[in-house]
Amino acid sequence: MVAILVFDSLSRPEIAGVRSTDAADRQLLYSAGGYSVDLQMAQAGAATVNVIGQILREGEQGFDSVFGLPLQLVKSGAPAASTITDSVGEFRINGISQGEYDLYFEGRGRRILIPGIPVSTKV
Repeated sequence: MVAILVFDSLSRPEIAGVRSTDAADRQLLYSAGGYSVDLQMAQAGAATVNVIGQILREGEQGFDSVFGLPLQLVKSGAPAASTITDSVGEFRINGISQGEYDLYFEGRGRRILIPGIPVSTKV
């Protein structure tokens, strides 16, 4: 199943006459198969980014279905990093080189792909 981008903080229209806040972090929200995936790109170094995220099951009040989900970050078809979600569906991958990645995770009974994630804090 392929996720779709719902929100990108760098795609917000600027309000006329208001100064930009130039937030250093980029926020992305994806949705697929009853899951929401919230990603934050935080600058780690000159050319690296920390990918911080949380997976939530839509309509679920607890976190049972998002605990211990395996995730894999892939660049150009090669695995770049992997981790699992914690007890509330959160995860963190530190020191990733900027670029475009695919994120795969195993939701209960289905494999979900978030293609072409822009791992960067800028457009």
